[in-house]
Amino acid sequence: MNDVDPAMDSEDLLTHVHRCVILGIGNPLMGDDGVGIHVIRDLLAKPAALAFTGGTIEILDGGTLGYLLIDRLAGTDALIVVDAANIGKSAGEVQLFLNKEMDGFLSQNQTSSVHEVGLVDLVQMMTLMGQMPRHRALVGIQPSIIDWETELSPSLAQSVAKASDKIIHIVSKWYGVSTQCPI
Repeated sequence: MNDVDPAMDSEDLLTHVHRCVILGIGNPLMGDDGVGIHVIRDLLAKPAALAFTGGTIEILDGGTLGYLLIDRLAGTDALIVVDAANIGKSAGEVQLFLNKEMDGFLSQNQTSSVHEVGLVDLVQMMTLMGQMPRHRALVGIQPSIIDWETELSPSLAQSVAKASDKIIHIVSKWYGVSTQCPI
């Protein structure tokens, strides 16, 4: 759960990834809760940033779709979820949770969600179905305001590019490609 995660260099993360889904979730009508969608839009605006992999990367705006996402995620080797998360830090801080860290964070934070079906529910269902990707990461961004609002708070608006850079770095590690972006 550190900003620089030593697990990023482990051999386990450098095995072959063929299909990766980058999933942004959240409700863009609820202020900072929509930050995952804003990060997805940022990644979609710079397609060359992920063109280095040679694999299949799907960048998906999951909104608040919940269980409807399971079919889109089935068969993927790697999953990166970006969402607003109460990580106990200052608003706009970005934290990376990899594999078991992600699982642990989600199991400890089963609080209510503004989504009909939250990320915890989705992950539990994927696990029960044997569809949980071997490689997974949660890019959590500490929200400031979750209320009826269509714009991000200033601190979260500034964190969008940082979260995108973290995602690009994670993908590069999973595909065995070096980038200059520090995580």
